[in-house]
Amino acid sequence: MLALRDKLTVFHFDGTDYVDHSGACYDFMRDTVEITLDGVDDFLYVGYYKPITALYAMLPTPATAGGALTLELWNGSAWTAVTMVDDTACFSRSGFLRWSRSDVEVGDIDKTTVHNSELYWFRISASQETIATFQGLSLLFCDERDLRVDDPRVSDTDYLRTETTQINALVSARDEIVQELRNKGELVVDIANGLWRDLSSWDLLEIEQVRYAAVNLALSKIYMGLSDREDDVWYVKATLRRQAYESLIKNMLIAVDNNDNGVKDGSETNKVWGTAEMYR
Repeated sequence: MLALRDKLTVFHFDGTDYVDHSGACYDFMRDTVEITLDGVDDFLYVGYYKPITALYAMLPTPATAGGALTLELWNGSAWTAVTMVDDTACFSRSGFLRWSRSDVEVGDIDKTTVHNSELYWFRISASQETIATFQGLSLLFCDERDLRVDDPRVSDTDYLRTETTQINALVSARDEIVQELRNKGELVVDIANGLWRDLSSWDLLEIEQVRYAAVNLALSKIYMGLSDREDDVWYVKATLRRQAYESLIKNMLIAVDNNDNGVKDGSETNKVWGTAEMYR
């Protein structure tokens, strides 16, 4: 079951009307929606109750290559462009959109109201007409390109079998890492009511810290799905990747947004999993 706290608010504005695509963009394994950015006055608005610094766009029907994306945030008085790393090449392939945490510090970003929703908003536009089909706009901890660095054949049909991508393993790896953090006692004070709650994927302040752990975990899941028995090569490969994952997370530095404000505060320093040691 999907966690409501992981859901972004996603609006498309065509210069006249807003269309809510939040439901279709919520999950990577369900709905699809075609979105057009005309390069003139179309915007894709992505909002959340606290600042974020990354998105993953899954694009089963990508746009034709060309053009460039611009990301803007509301600084309290105007929309301001920020430097973004666009792995999607203007939505011409699936990938991450990432920007610096220094761009979302206190004083650099503020809530504003878009289509009756007051949130921290990020506004995306394209330099030319861009038409792409989205199957999710949310967060992963690694993507298929990261998997191919370790195993170049992971996108081959022999690995995919009846699937077209490895999105199932990527989502499962993300969710298992979040659950492991919960099991280790990581909690977040809900900014709305002051009560402790379970963390979500958006509470990890630097997803790059868990990227390689997620790669090993996702590959372990893929290999296990290809295994027919406990002594075959796939089972052995899956076991080795699982062991690598467990070794990585044992001493992994991680920063969690314990006070739920989307800013890496002094109290949210990098912690080593499984220990009480803090790095300041």
